[in-house]
Amino acid sequence: MSNFYIDPDGVVQPVYPSSRISPGTPLFETREEANSAIPPKTRNVGWMYSDRMVADYVYQDEANRVFFLYDVSSVTGGSTYIMYEAVGLKPLEYASTWDADSLGNERNGPSISTVLPDADIIRSTGGERLTMQNFTVARTPEGLKLGDWIGQTMEGLEQLYPFLYEEVEGRMPAIGLIFNSLTSGNPITTEQLTLAGVGKGFTTLKLDYLNATIASLDDNPGKYNVVVDGKLVTRTNQDYISLEKKVTTGIDTALGALGLNADVFKQDNVELYKALETSLVIGEIEIEQFENYLGHRLGIDGYKIAKDSNLYDVFKTVDTMVDNPGQFNAFVDFDTFKQSNLALSELKRVIGVGKFNTLDETEKNRLVGLYSRDTNAGMQEFQNIFDSDPMYERYADKGLNYGLVVGNYRDQYSSILGDKPDETSSIFMDSINMSYEDAKKSFLDYGYKTGNKKYMADLASSLSQSMGGVVIR
Repeated sequence: MSNFYIDPDGVVQPVYPSSRISPGTPLFETREEANSAIPPKTRNVGWMYSDRMVADYVYQDEANRVFFLYDVSSVTGGSTYIMYEAVGLKPLEYASTWDADSLGNERNGPSISTVLPDADIIRSTGGERLTMQNFTVARTPEGLKLGDWIGQTMEGLEQLYPFLYEEVEGRMPAIGLIFNSLTSGNPITTEQLTLAGVGKGFTTLKLDYLNATIASLDDNPGKYNVVVDGKLVTRTNQDYISLEKKVTTGIDTALGALGLNADVFKQDNVELYKALETSLVIGEIEIEQFENYLGHRLGIDGYKIAKDSNLYDVFKTVDTMVDNPGQFNAFVDFDTFKQSNLALSELKRVIGVGKFNTLDETEKNRLVGLYSRDTNAGMQEFQNIFDSDPMYERYADKGLNYGLVVGNYRDQYSSILGDKPDETSSIFMDSINMSYEDAKKSFLDYGYKTGNKKYMADLASSLSQSMGGVVIR
């Protein structure tokens, strides 16, 4: 028996005894068959939310409200749907034909039903309803399930957040909180976890990290995708940026409390500092514990943790994360970071930090990318920059570079002026193209004109010895 046909407006209609159907109009046994036969240009896809991910089930309740349900059984392990209200969409306005996805693929959805599926239904648990306005998952090709997307988003969560998988009377209530947060944009709170019957094993910082990254892009926690007016838009994840700043400030404060200069520490321990940022932001320990952890990690007197201490196993876990940052933080490709950092170090060594600072970001990225793809080609390009710079013309085409010639100038500068040179300053950069004797004269002249303390002290000492007494300045 044929039950459906396509009307002249391209809308699938049921066949009734009173239906006026033009002769020759094709008839279809199911609505899905009719939908698939609609010519693309006539498909009615103007109804609200047609740009969202295709629902797995569409439900109409007794109040004539429409709900879109998505199968998340792949995450929960049992037959489970998460349900969103399509506010503003009337049952008669719903057509099972959805508009094309961002790749141009035509998409078809299910027919509307007045009966809920026989499965667990996840609904809103807080004041905020789960509605399609809050549904921020971008359009995807037909066939991709929300459960698969959430499964990918939550990859590694069980390792980082075992408390989310605590069972209460055979269920995992915290997983429902994740679904709500993913779709409503509201953070998970400690109160919600407590009311759900879970709550052990998490720090405030760990919960902040979960909330800040739960909707992030796979490779960049600082960005997330959202659909606005039917278009895919990438937005800055201010929550993660704020959290990262909070953690780096905490690390710097802890280093200061240990008597270390944070800026110097970063400069001398680039990879370790990045590993600390990457690992501590996950929240295995609170920020208040950073000082004790860093003192323990760096072997500073008074901070050693005894094996029978409650903190010993916790700090040991953090040590493992710091030693393997890319393994525990899915957002960080640490191998690429180290390669890029090596490229930057080599670039500065070959052309000098002063010249490096004159390059714009586009050129720096080009050079780092070239080195990362082909080390030899990168080094040759670095050398070409050095050889072609007028500032280094006396060394050009001799197989030399900044790192090979700068040593004596640094020594001259420090012996005359006392401090390590600022290698971006004009007084130092200009000296590189001078002979050692001329550079020495330049530094002496600079010390005299600026009243440099070491220069003046050495001058007074020299005068004192030559005149046989103390010189009063």
